[in-house]
Amino acid sequence: PLVPESPFSSKLQMASSFMTAVYVLGLLICGSLNTIMIKVAFSLSAEGSDGQEKDFQKPWFVTFVMFAAMMGSLPFDRALRRCEPCKGKTGAQVPLLPDQSPGGPMQDGATNDTGKSWLNKVLWVSMPAFFDILATGLCSMGFLYIPASVWQLLRGAEMIFAAIFAVVFLKRKLQAFHWLGLTLCFVGIILVGLASVWGESSSSSSSS
Repeated sequence: PLVPESPFSSKLQMASSFMTAVYVLGLLICGSLNTIMIKVAFSLSAEGSDGQEKDFQKPWFVTFVMFAAMMGSLPFDRALRRCEPCKGKTGAQVPLLPDQSPGGPMQDGATNDTGKSWLNKVLWVSMPAFFDILATGLCSMGFLYIPASVWQLLRGAEMIFAAIFAVVFLKRKLQAFHWLGLTLCFVGIILVGLASVWGESSSSSSSS
């Protein structure tokens, strides 16, 4: 027999959908503000020690500030994880890198052939972290040469590279709608890049 759905579970599902929409909206707003503020920072100028006015063009310093600000979310993440047992979510999440550090959950008699030591986990995480910092610094350097709108749209190429890595390294199989989305993304990036190049060339020819 079918068990009728309780009103509490339906309300919980509605609350979960609402919070998902709030998170997505917050992500869009904060991401847009981040792009705008970086471009504004690079448009500022001040008088240097030699008495001449200089533009603020420090992309790697901006990258450092960005990652330092991200570290501020660690206490909130820790607090959320500590609240999970109160919500009955113990054991619901499986870590990507099982813990074999001293005192970790893998030391309580459980065995896992894929478990890694704490040092190995640090090394595994440090590799994508290094490339993330490098990519963010290079993206910040791109702000110095192209408008923020073009930069934000060209950043959509991340999806293309993510799909390539998923197929090559993770052996994922993309569905037809995946390929359709990647094709539209690729065409959009090409059109935005061409529009930017043609717009600069036409403006330079008209000014000359």
